[in-house]
Amino acid sequence: MSETTAVSGYFRSVGAADWSAARFVLHDDWMDLVPAAPSAADQVPVDRIGLAEITGVDQVGAQDGALGTIEVRRRSGRAFEAAVPPAFTDLLCAELQRVHSTAQSTDPMPTPVATAAVAAPPTAAVPLLEPPVTAPVASAAVVPVPDEATDRLRSRKRLATRVLATLAVAGLLGASVGFFVQSRSQRDRAERAESTLAQTQAQLDETTANLERTRNEAATTQTELDAANAANGDLTTRVSELGNEKAQVQDERNAAQELSRLGADAAAQMTSCADLLVDIISYVLNESYLIASSALDRATPVCQSASAAVGAFRAAAG
Repeated sequence: MSETTAVSGYFRSVGAADWSAARFVLHDDWMDLVPAAPSAADQVPVDRIGLAEITGVDQVGAQDGALGTIEVRRRSGRAFEAAVPPAFTDLLCAELQRVHSTAQSTDPMPTPVATAAVAAPPTAAVPLLEPPVTAPVASAAVVPVPDEATDRLRSRKRLATRVLATLAVAGLLGASVGFFVQSRSQRDRAERAESTLAQTQAQLDETTANLERTRNEAATTQTELDAANAANGDLTTRVSELGNEKAQVQDERNAAQELSRLGADAAAQMTSCADLLVDIISYVLNESYLIASSALDRATPVCQSASAAVGAFRAAAG
């Protein structure tokens, strides 16, 4: 490592209850432990620690958060705990392994083998690095284990990978099923809405045709009424000469006027009904179905009243 690495964290002597803030600076062959405040200087286990003096690094806290807790042991038997970022722990272990490997080049003792770390409960100290004889040697999440244990760890990793892949596929399948069900439900609602719209359109077409026929009949009746009124005008000239016919002529006039009133009322109401239906058809063509439905509700009593008026007119006309 050609450059120093510095991080902020916490430290305490092994067995102590309180933590003190500190800054950890990692050099090529040593690590500086600098307290955050001068008043805490007497609590610092060491000021400068040679990497060759460190005999082991144990994990005593979770390493999956912002800080992880490790225990650093020295050849003198002194030890302290540090709460530092996991990345700094990895780098420290790598540097320890480099230093110990360099020392092993002149030492007949075998070089330790680094393998993948095994996760441990927060209360148990897990060696991250063990040297050949007395203390853990470095590696950021490593622990020396036999080949058989290494195979078991790799098998666990492969099994965890397969389980995660299976869960991911299951999640995707669940989401796909949910999207399919939602899409199918929306399509069914759309089909029902289209069917209802088609039925309403057919009813509107039939009602419009009936109204057109009624309008034509009302026009014909109005023509007849106009002719009857003209005839009544001629009859009024004979009132003075035909005393006996006066009452009859008056009755006919009254009947004709009543018939005319009924016809005019029926025609006016049918016209109002037709206008409302034309508006409804315009709303439907513009796909304003909610407005069309509301307009149909308003048109229904008007058209029913118009139909009743036409019935009354027909009854009066005989």
